[in-house]
Amino acid sequence: MNTVDEREEVALEQALGWMVRLSSGSADALAFEDCLRWRRSDPLHERIWQRLAAIDRELGNDRLDAGAANAALIGMERARKRRMLLKGGAALALLGVVGNGGSPSPWPRLWADQRTGRVPRALSLPDGSRLMLGPRSAIDLRFDDRRRQVRLLDGAVMVETAVDPRGRPFEVISQDGDLRPLGTRFWVTRWGDDSKTRLDVEEGAVEVSARFGGERRVIEAGQGARFDAFGALSLEALDPQAIAWTAGRIEAQDRRLDEFLRELARYHPGHLGCDADVAEFRLTGSFPVSDPERVLEAIARALPVKVERLTRYWTRLVADPSNAG
Repeated sequence: MNTVDEREEVALEQALGWMVRLSSGSADALAFEDCLRWRRSDPLHERIWQRLAAIDRELGNDRLDAGAANAALIGMERARKRRMLLKGGAALALLGVVGNGGSPSPWPRLWADQRTGRVPRALSLPDGSRLMLGPRSAIDLRFDDRRRQVRLLDGAVMVETAVDPRGRPFEVISQDGDLRPLGTRFWVTRWGDDSKTRLDVEEGAVEVSARFGGERRVIEAGQGARFDAFGALSLEALDPQAIAWTAGRIEAQDRRLDEFLRELARYHPGHLGCDADVAEFRLTGSFPVSDPERVLEAIARALPVKVERLTRYWTRLVADPSNAG
């Protein structure tokens, strides 16, 4: 990703964060004023804000208009009335921040120790261990005299552990439990809309402990597992589709189109989805993530769908009967 794209990605995520905050029903006048300062601090910020507000208006809403933050400047009463209009949050659902087919709130990523946009990133830890953080992923790090801890807040991470001469345990913590590697290379995945954590082990072994009970289980090399916070664990084979992002690809083996697009959306600016009547179409292939637009074009050639773009930040696939043959 070049510098311009990276700046736009950061600005877009910040703008969505402000919209989540201002529509929460609990934002006060200071929040609106802070948002206005953010918009005025950089012409790019205002441009991104205006684009999102334009999308909202085109979709028949007027809850995110460019004047929202100005309410703070004319008193608490005006801001209170504005919050009442925003309370439903319908516009944010349409923007894909919440609701079906979208992404969860960006706040966990915004406050994380390490986070990514559309491009995965390699990290070296103080003990010599190595991480690869997946797209749109976020982690917190806790390294001190007693522990080496990686907390997965959202997304995916690949871990290669190093031997610690100080003997501190290494842990990866997800919403569902703790994972302790036993000299290994493994992947942990837990996107915001997932109900379980996925583990894939390539080398060594990983001990899994659910957050609220259940037996400790050791997952060996070549194995994978899904588990929830209450100890329900299903043992599977290592899934090449779950770890292909490390190689810059999405692997699809008879995957539903909507499921495939949820993964591709992590590499695509703004909202990417499909209509319900094409969601169950099936897709097979290996797709590079470096150019999502070319992937969409390939899908439109392979399936009876076409690409509709409302703006650069709002893309969806819809049925195309003329392409049925």
